[in-house]
Amino acid sequence: MFSASDPIRGGSEWRLPWQELSGVADSSKESERQFRRAVFSFDRWAAHRSTSRYLRHFRGIFSSRTFQGLLQPMSFFAGMAALAGLYNTYLVPQGAPEVAISDTSLDITAFAVSLLLVFRTDSSYARWEEALKAWNDVRSLSKDLARQSCYWVGEGPRKDMLVRWCEAFSRALLVHCRVDGCLESELEDVLLPHEVAAVAAVGPSGAPSFVLQVLAELIEQCGVTEIKEDKMFSTVRALGDTVAVCNKLLRYPLPLAYTRHTSRFMFLWLSAMPWAMWSEVHWMVVPITAAVSYLLLGIDEIGVQIEEPFGILPLEDVCVDIQAKIDAMMDRQDIAEIDAMMDRQDIVTDLLVAGGVDCEPRSTCGACGALYRNPWGFLRMGRLLEDLDSLAGSIAFAHCQVPGVPPPLLVTAAVDAIEYQRPAVLSADMACQGQVVYTGGSSLDIRMELLQDPHAPSPSLVALFSFVLLDPITKRPAKVPQLQPVTPQEQQWAAERAAVAAARKAARKAAQGKPQLSAEQQQLLQGALSASRLLLDMPALADPSALTAEETSLSNAFVCQPQQRNMHGRIFGGFLMRRAFELAFASTYLFAGSRPAFVRVEDITFRYVFAVKLAPGQALRRVLPASEADVERLMRYLADSE
Repeated sequence: MFSASDPIRGGSEWRLPWQELSGVADSSKESERQFRRAVFSFDRWAAHRSTSRYLRHFRGIFSSRTFQGLLQPMSFFAGMAALAGLYNTYLVPQGAPEVAISDTSLDITAFAVSLLLVFRTDSSYARWEEALKAWNDVRSLSKDLARQSCYWVGEGPRKDMLVRWCEAFSRALLVHCRVDGCLESELEDVLLPHEVAAVAAVGPSGAPSFVLQVLAELIEQCGVTEIKEDKMFSTVRALGDTVAVCNKLLRYPLPLAYTRHTSRFMFLWLSAMPWAMWSEVHWMVVPITAAVSYLLLGIDEIGVQIEEPFGILPLEDVCVDIQAKIDAMMDRQDIAEIDAMMDRQDIVTDLLVAGGVDCEPRSTCGACGALYRNPWGFLRMGRLLEDLDSLAGSIAFAHCQVPGVPPPLLVTAAVDAIEYQRPAVLSADMACQGQVVYTGGSSLDIRMELLQDPHAPSPSLVALFSFVLLDPITKRPAKVPQLQPVTPQEQQWAAERAAVAAARKAARKAAQGKPQLSAEQQQLLQGALSASRLLLDMPALADPSALTAEETSLSNAFVCQPQQRNMHGRIFGGFLMRRAFELAFASTYLFAGSRPAFVRVEDITFRYVFAVKLAPGQALRRVLPASEADVERLMRYLADSE
């Protein structure tokens, strides 16, 4: 059925001529391996634990497969014992030399027999356990890939084919792991006839890899999002790892020298035992030798049998379970189960709340979390800034859009200081909402809120974005449709923003000259300049932890792609804020030597400063101005912070 070129199945050339004598017994033993594939139910476990097992197992000793498989070597050693009895009974009295082996020699070597058998059984069981784990992975990964196909791939032939080939993988791997497997019979109920023919043409050894190749190509053609595609490909790669494990167990046994030495050791030890025991038990040595050989050889035989575990593992049960679960998914029989699970989750949450546990809402989109997670598992604030700006821009666009007029040109002018009211977590869904709260001559302010806990008295984060409306042709400021506040809350927000707009206008006029600093700020600036001169002129006398501002400088360059530009060809302000925030985060991380934690973002006018804090126990090194540009930036920061 299989060619000799197959590295796993082409083993017939290893049979030697004298091994044909035991061919019948070995063939029977190999054919009975299928009856060792036990799958337990509760009734079988009860019988397995029953104390009556001792008598039951003893009664079945002569019909056991281990006993029948060992009849040939047991008969040989019983014959050796009988030969020792005949020699001592008839030949020794006639003058033949007496053959006597000391009991001490057997006692000395008995511990070696024990060590050999323990190593054999432990090593073989480790291989059994590894094979069982690999097939449990096949079970779970096949179900995962089928579930991903059902939920992420739209209805159509691609989805149906993906599910079919998910079922086919375990069947192909089963045939690959069994010498008596038949691809056509295993796959005929799973794949279409032309698909079965294609797999059969590859052969049993290459069938699992061929199935994975088909699955990978199908995933490529499904057109799912990049995150979902990566998840599906990682599942396929994990299935490929199980094939590698199975190949390793099939092709590479325990060291053959160990197996051969164990057999030779047992042969010599059991052959010598009758000669050592004859003087004490006489003809009882025959049944004793047969019994001891059965006990010792039985341990070795069990170890050899489970060394290649696939012939006695119930792999068919795994394949049937995979097919049943996948068919249930395709028949939508699991919808009721999912609904019941969600109902149970609500009950569990109610129980926790009743017990005084403050339960946070759970996220319903695990794939989206990767976009918002930094390397330490916390929220990427830069990504959130970009999303808030994007939604605020959409709100401003909707407010300024006039039917029959070219689309408005809006630019982000400023963002007020942003600070957490309550830390946001990635384990729960986040919702962003906003509205126009103030309109000036050519500007409008959008109040944005981040909501995570619907029962919280206030949002997790509040941000105020200011946009300026430009004429799309002249690029000059244009008049914004005016807002009419109605509710008391809207009127309060409008009044607050009007005051902020007036303060900004006054600050812009004041900033035309040199920034005016208070006495305390001037003293702080002079102290920084004095320390800076000391660091530059006499570094040996300066604070050893001090650095110049230039030494903490960090920059990067990037190409703005089309998706980062609006319809007027301008870069989105949110994209720039995200890149600037992440650059500031990286600069702080390199400068401080530990992960910074977000505290607040100061007012943004596309020249802004980020306030961060270090982990407990971390001391911040001093940064000193070393150039006129550094001094200018420091003066403006001090004036803005005032």
